Amino acid sequence: MAAASGWLVLSWGLGFYFHHFGGMKLNAVYGILATPIAIVIWLYWSAAMILIGAEININLQTYRKTRVRDSGAKTPTLKDAA
Repeated sequence: MAAASGWLVLSWGLGFYFHHFGGMKLNAVYGILATPIAIVIWLYWSAAMILIGAEININLQTYRKTRVRDSGAKTPTLKDAA
């Protein structure tokens, strides 16, 4: 969930930046290469956001398991759900 939310915010923010601030400068400086450069930046930042979100998710999962174990409550399993 953290990765998806972060990726959406990042994509919106990068699109906002390129549309309002970076579009004219990138096109004037790099010409036709502006689009691939923007796509590579977006891919790099997207990959970083997915990795950061995965780290957040695994830390939350570990925290929840530790909290349940320390409280003495039984960890639910698939057999308990049936």
